[in-house]
Amino acid sequence: MGQYLYAITSEALPFTVDVTGLNQAPIYSVTHDGLVALVSDLSEPRLRPERRHLSAHQTVLSRLLQVTTPLPIRFGVVSANEKATRRMLKNYSSDLLDQLRRVDGCVEMGLRVRWSVPNIFEHFIAGHPILGQLRDDIRSGEQDGVVLHRSRIELGRTFENILEQEKERIDQHVTDVLSKAVAEIHRGKSRAENDILNLACLVERNRQDEFVARVIEAASGFDANFEFDYNGPWAPHNFVALDLDPAASN
Repeated sequence: MGQYLYAITSEALPFTVDVTGLNQAPIYSVTHDGLVALVSDLSEPRLRPERRHLSAHQTVLSRLLQVTTPLPIRFGVVSANEKATRRMLKNYSSDLLDQLRRVDGCVEMGLRVRWSVPNIFEHFIAGHPILGQLRDDIRSGEQDGVVLHRSRIELGRTFENILEQEKERIDQHVTDVLSKAVAEIHRGKSRAENDILNLACLVERNRQDEFVARVIEAASGFDANFEFDYNGPWAPHNFVALDLDPAASN
């Protein structure tokens, strides 16, 4: 029977974990020299990323976050047995302690900023006449039976340049305001053309209300064409780099 790993903490938890893990298995701790791995027994030969498993994993992390700042372990890390888990803690001890000190007393808060408009290109034409002129030139050429490949390329490049410049301007403004309330900022990838920012922020627990106030302050400089959506608190996933390999510790 293997051990499924959820998180690492730096001290014995002053409470009984009152949630269950994957397959309703009890959560318990494996310790080594001040480090604690939160685990549950796992008998499945193969672990699939099913919704119920992902939900159970996140539920354990959310409960831990209520009382401590854990180092969250990515979904699917399994150790062969308790001996292997303890050896892993020993082998990675220095790195784990460094990362625990880095996030101590903090949580992760997220912020997504996007253009809330039905057509991002049409939105930019309204504020940048050069785009409208290029578009109109292409339309006129098409009416005359002329295929303007270069004009289309120029329009696309001009639009992309303006879009990136605007994103950079907004990024600078938002992060300048947020920096007053956060310890670190991690920039995630944008998922769609309308997305401007996808930020993860490391925030001290007692400054979460200040973080929200700073988001509101940053958003106040924009009109209804922009959407600011914050979320959290979460375990500090984006500020932890755990490349744990229990198998290599056997």
